[in-house]
Amino acid sequence: MRALLAALLILSTAAAMAQDLRRGERVFTRCIACHSLEERGPTPGPSLIGIVGRKAAALPDFEYSPVLLEAGRRGLVWTEEALDRYLTDTEAFLPGSVMGYLSLPNADDRRALIDLLKTAR
Repeated sequence: MRALLAALLILSTAAAMAQDLRRGERVFTRCIACHSLEERGPTPGPSLIGIVGRKAAALPDFEYSPVLLEAGRRGLVWTEEALDRYLTDTEAFLPGSVMGYLSLPNADDRRALIDLLKTAR
């Protein structure tokens, strides 16, 4: 019986994770005008591959805004918490940031997007 319960738990967890990634993909469609999940996407914003855990303004082939460059110099790392705060209200988190899309108010959408970004390697 325990084995059956464990198997059901694993299956339901896997299904929930897959559903969350699908939601993250849907949320990411709001980002694709400027960002890519490819190494060198044809977009005006930086690639988001490996963003989770990366220091801000760290890609060598991208011209970041002065605000992001300064944040990187101060040691900002795009942790899950930092991304959540940034996506909640970009201007409040980094005043003067030039990202055109300024907020993602739904916490579940932010979580799903961050979970998707964690898989983008």
